Amino acid sequence: MKQQGSNNHGFTLIEVLISLLIFGVGIIGVTALTTQSQKITYQAYQSMIATWQLHDMMELIRANASQASGSTQYEHSYKGTESRATKDCIANECNASEMADYDVLLWLSETSNVLPSAEGTVSRAASAFTLTLYWDGRRTGSTATPNTNCAAETTLLCQTLEFEL
Repeated sequence: MKQQGSNNHGFTLIEVLISLLIFGVGIIGVTALTTQSQKITYQAYQSMIATWQLHDMMELIRANASQASGSTQYEHSYKGTESRATKDCIANECNASEMADYDVLLWLSETSNVLPSAEGTVSRAASAFTLTLYWDGRRTGSTATPNTNCAAETTLLCQTLEFEL
């Protein structure tokens, strides 16, 4: 009996090339997923830092409650690059008004060191304070003035904390 020859020459090479193509697409997909995961993790880290900064300012305001409730000294929009002439209340004795200025200076300094292009607002209605932080967490270079509604914010990341004095 005569065996018939096979005309399937090169079929294995095509299978290998298709397998390499599928493997390459898979590697690109895993790389894209990893990159996206790192971006989301970094934004979550920034949100955690913002929460700490908001709680820090809340505690500074509560520690100086007599000044916070009796004046509008804490109420302001702050930019991270803003500086306030104030004396060092750690090295020197300060009154409540000087302490409020020092609190803001410390908060601005620390916030601008840990969040890119950080800006903050402190507002009050009766004894309820609203603290809001905005920052360029997506690193878009945005210098837009933040709006008052974090839900509507599109260019900057935003976090808000409300508390009673």
